[in-house]
Amino acid sequence: MASPSTIMRGTVVTRVQACVVGLFSLCACHDSSNGGGTPDASAPVVGIDFPPASSLTDASFVTVRGTASDASGVAEVRVNALIATSTDGFATWQVSVPLMAGPNTLTCTARDARGNEDLLAAEAQVRSEPGLLSAFDVALDPSGSLALILDPSNQAVIAADLTTGLRTIVSNPDHGVGLALDSAFGLAADANRLLVVNRGSPPRVIDVDLASGDRTILSDAANGAGPLSFLLAIALDGSRALVTSDFLSAVVAVDLATGDRTIVSDTSTGTGPAFLSPEGIALDGGRALVVDRTARALLAVDLATGDRTILSDDTTGSGPSFSVPQKLALDGTRALVADRGLAAVVAVDLASGARTILSDASVGSGPDLARPTAVLVDGARALVADDIGALVAVDLVSGDRTPFSPRASLGTGRSMLAPRALAARTGEALVADDSGLLAIDLSTGDRSSASDATTGTGPMFANVSGVTFAGAGALLTADSDNGAALLAVELASGDRTIVSDALTGAGPDLFFADGVAFDGTRALVVGTSVNGSALLAVDLANGARTILSDPVTGSGPEISDLRGVAFDGTRALVLAGGAGADFDALVRVDPATGARTILSSSSVGSGVGLGNALGLTFDGTRVLVAKTPGGPEGAIVVAVDLASGDRTVVSDRTTGVGPVPRDLHGIAAVGTTFVVTDPGQDALLLMDPLDSQRVIASR
Repeated sequence: MASPSTIMRGTVVTRVQACVVGLFSLCACHDSSNGGGTPDASAPVVGIDFPPASSLTDASFVTVRGTASDASGVAEVRVNALIATSTDGFATWQVSVPLMAGPNTLTCTARDARGNEDLLAAEAQVRSEPGLLSAFDVALDPSGSLALILDPSNQAVIAADLTTGLRTIVSNPDHGVGLALDSAFGLAADANRLLVVNRGSPPRVIDVDLASGDRTILSDAANGAGPLSFLLAIALDGSRALVTSDFLSAVVAVDLATGDRTIVSDTSTGTGPAFLSPEGIALDGGRALVVDRTARALLAVDLATGDRTILSDDTTGSGPSFSVPQKLALDGTRALVADRGLAAVVAVDLASGARTILSDASVGSGPDLARPTAVLVDGARALVADDIGALVAVDLVSGDRTPFSPRASLGTGRSMLAPRALAARTGEALVADDSGLLAIDLSTGDRSSASDATTGTGPMFANVSGVTFAGAGALLTADSDNGAALLAVELASGDRTIVSDALTGAGPDLFFADGVAFDGTRALVVGTSVNGSALLAVDLANGARTILSDPVTGSGPEISDLRGVAFDGTRALVLAGGAGADFDALVRVDPATGARTILSSSSVGSGVGLGNALGLTFDGTRVLVAKTPGGPEGAIVVAVDLASGDRTVVSDRTTGVGPVPRDLHGIAAVGTTFVVTDPGQDALLLMDPLDSQRVIASR
């Protein structure tokens, strides 16, 4: 028999073992697991909601927003080592990440409460670079390391690194203060500043500080004396600038100290053939070389006398005639002329006037020039400004062309051409443009033809005013063989079928169609019918048309000039140019009764007006409206509160960051973001309404 002490020791050991087992059991009971009692060994699952997997921006930072989940609870999310903030345990999170010029990788890491970590939980790519919409002139900056590009469509001067082609902003409405560069046409660099000529009303010579981007007037009607009108180009000549004036048909000298202006050469100053439309100008010793666009000639101007001599035109020198010559640069004993009409760079021998094509579609390899406007010689190459928004390198011997600082593109497939009508859902969008209907992957920006002249069979369409998803297909309002029509597109094949038009379907005629929405069983179409502006229902099985609301159907203010329709789940939302006594209104229409109620207008709600609005979408709680008022603020997205009618700007030049839309047409909500079509820059933009960020999702 064991001794009492042995029994006691055994009892103690047994009790300790039981306690330890109990503790492990207790831990297991409170330990998060993947099921079946297995402890959680998985890192958090992370998703990025904004930006998409691939995008473009001109901003220096991006606010990354996303979600995370984990059985044990998320302890931390970082993007590029920067810790994200959250108010809900990282169910949603965000973090602002600075961007370098060029491509950037956004890498998410995540760790849960047990220390499980994923160093590549999610990833996105974003390229940070200013957009280049148009290129009217190009000059070398004083440092010799940058090409300075004049982009009036962006009201900007943009610098392109001569080694990498990467672009940065020198001056635009958001960089520097002073006058906008919206009518700028020519530029020349001078020490630490840039001189820009404004061709608009009033004409001006503007001084742009290269360090700050500030823009000040050097010469105009109130600064300096002398003639000045419709300026097209500028060159520096010591303490003065020489500018060409189309309206004056003259070369004018501008004193850089006083802004005073004197005529150097015109019909009254100097002898020789008169200028018709002098544009490009470059200095060649004691003379100026001037391109005359209308005369289709290159002239020399004696700077001492103003005398003018033809160097090359149809009767002086051999070779192909100029078509629309614009600006020029010197290359030793020849001048290089950017000819927009020929889509070419023309080399002119200064001794004989002989013209030869240096580079065009037939001379030299590489992507064709489209609308060359200016040229800069940089060593063994010329940098050619193309008005489509690109800087192209041209070999001075072979004429070979290489994209040097091209218009930024995103995604594969054919380019969008003035994209307008739009429909979108998670992960994909349909965009109607001048060439057909495109399907766009919202993650990658890749574009594929959904239906066009070479994709699908059936009647073709043009002037698409509305598009919406309908199950596995899409519905379009457009012009077709028999006028205004509703078409169905099978997205798998691209095949097109007329659902309703003048010859298909019974009911009141549809003279014009201006938008379409899908209510789950039928199409809701806005347009013009027998009684004027109307909302119609179209039966998708037989094409029958029924007027739901028009001047004689339904109660409420009469609506006219309908420009778009959305469906909020029970009722139609319509943009109207007029609603009773109000103009530019958002109107709700009850499909059952046709009753019309003004939700927002000049007299209902406060905020920015709805004029020039073309697209609208319902995002679950409010209506987002896309409008293009024109002016420096760019296109605008307005949120309309459905309870009060108040209208709030959620995106414009001064609200939010990222590429500013030039024009807006279609808009569609996708999850917590929305997408818009921008015909002004042939792009699809993705916007984050939470902080008004914008990125290009496809171009």
